[in-house]
Amino acid sequence: MGKDSNTQDGFKPDAVAFDEAAAIKDPNVFNVLTSGQLASTNVLNILLTTAQDSVGPFYEMFEEPFINDLKNGGSDRTFGLIYTLDPEDY
Repeated sequence: MGKDSNTQDGFKPDAVAFDEAAAIKDPNVFNVLTSGQLASTNVLNILLTTAQDSVGPFYEMFEEPFINDLKNGGSDRTFGLIYTLDPEDY
C-alpha cells in the first residue's frame, strides 16, 4: 500500500494490520481501508506499535479508549493489550 490515500479506493479488506501505529501522522489510509470493511460482517483491525517518545493523534484516539475499556472490565467487541513498564522501572 502506498501512503497516498487518494489512489486507494476499491479495497474491501476483511482484516487490516497497521504496524508502528504510534508513528502514523495521517489517518487517511486507515479510513480508506476501514470504510471498505462496511459490507463485511466479521472484520479485524490490528494496531501494533512500539514505544515512541511522542505519539500522533491517530494513535491517541485508540489508546485512551483501550485503557478505559481495560479498566472497566473489557468488551465483547474490542480487545486491547498494552504492555508498559511499572512506574518504579522508569
